[in-house]
Amino acid sequence: MLEVTTNSKYSNVEISNITKIKDFKFNLYENIVYINNTIHTDINNNLELRMEDSNTTFIIQNIFKPEYKKEIIEIKYDKEQEFISNNHFLKPNDIITLENITNNSHNLLQDNLDTPNILFKVIKTTRNSFILKTANNYNTLLNNIVDIIKAPTILNNSYFYIRSNKLIKQITRVEQNNKFFCINHGLNLNDIVKLENIKYNSTNLLETYYQNDTFLYIVTTVETNMFELTHYINDKISTNSNNILIINQDSLVTNGYFKLIQSNNINSTININLPNNLTDNYGIYYNFIINDKITKLSINTKNDDILIGSCNIGSNYLLGSEIIETSNNYKKFIVDNINLLYTKLEIINIKKNIWHINCNIFDNKISYKVTYNNGDIYLNNILLSTLNFYINFIYEFDISDSNLLNNEFSIVDDKYSSYFKDILNIGLIGTNNSKLIIYINKDSLLDSEYYIRYKNNINDDFYLYKKLFIIKNKPIYFSN
Repeated sequence: MLEVTTNSKYSNVEISNITKIKDFKFNLYENIVYINNTIHTDINNNLELRMEDSNTTFIIQNIFKPEYKKEIIEIKYDKEQEFISNNHFLKPNDIITLENITNNSHNLLQDNLDTPNILFKVIKTTRNSFILKTANNYNTLLNNIVDIIKAPTILNNSYFYIRSNKLIKQITRVEQNNKFFCINHGLNLNDIVKLENIKYNSTNLLETYYQNDTFLYIVTTVETNMFELTHYINDKISTNSNNILIINQDSLVTNGYFKLIQSNNINSTININLPNNLTDNYGIYYNFIINDKITKLSINTKNDDILIGSCNIGSNYLLGSEIIETSNNYKKFIVDNINLLYTKLEIINIKKNIWHINCNIFDNKISYKVTYNNGDIYLNNILLSTLNFYINFIYEFDISDSNLLNNEFSIVDDKYSSYFKDILNIGLIGTNNSKLIIYINKDSLLDSEYYIRYKNNINDDFYLYKKLFIIKNKPIYFSN
């Protein structure tokens, strides 16, 4: 592609009618934004890209510790109070909180806003600035205020946090045995949370020791609309026997919340939706680097737009040449059930209705956690349905779950004869670190079917068989 300086609104390159994608300089990572697949997406994990987000490298990280904190370096005051934060990636209607808006230890917030947990709504943005008003506060007298700052100034160690309703939910009632009530809280055992404003009107419902918003708590009991907490400090449950009780009385809670800080059960999916560019400003481009364990990624076009390009899969485990899939006329790119850590994506709008994608995945090993339940097999907590296994891929089954002890997890062919080719067993099934690893080599017969042999109950004298996989040539990531 010819590179030419341009005044285009969206790009620093001009797209000519001569296209050589391999010569395009994707790797000028000037505008870097660190994002999270929970905070920056909607309830269906959709990340909506805008044309004004062009020329940006997005680094996806902090999957299981979702937080988005970014520095504010200056406040300007002309007709509106403008907060300066480079590559903040805020969008209109985002809800945020502010931290340490001070200068030489002097508070810069208006006196009526100098109180914990005041919420602000983003009303206007540019790439490096945003304008706020107060919103969504329990005290309605503190809403719709735009006069936020006492004076314009340079800031130091000042920040904003995005407040996501996927991570913060309202607590309606508490009980002294450390029970917290919240409709559809969505928490799991061992999740880590913070508590916020656990009061009935002005009465603090936390024991004096726990009246500290920075304390962490671990979830120790879960029911549908209730959970129990224990103090969590230095990455372990507190052993301070003098501070067992968190709540000082049974009570309703007015405007109290918990905030999810860490969970191993957060959805590790992200769906990236590209904008539909109807202008003559081609050259919109985005880079993505996955720096955490995302397990499902999709790129989706809108209206008449299509994707062309390729996906390359390579790995230290790969025993043959790279796996390559290409697209000439598809609308979606979906990668599932594979470790996407260190994956790189380069996406550019090269022509009206045409996006070019270059994807590099660095791991061809697909992993599953095996459990049995009432005669059914679950892989990664999902009921087994027949899978496609691909040439040159490695499949690793974690068979260490204790409910597999004294059972069997063996691969057999379509005649139920034991199959050992390119299969490695490590450890004893049902014990720590036991695994079964399968490599599908290039000589494997396409469309061959293989089954799992196991027992419903370990004392049964007979085996059950369920189809596990069919051998296919290569994955299909592009579709309509």
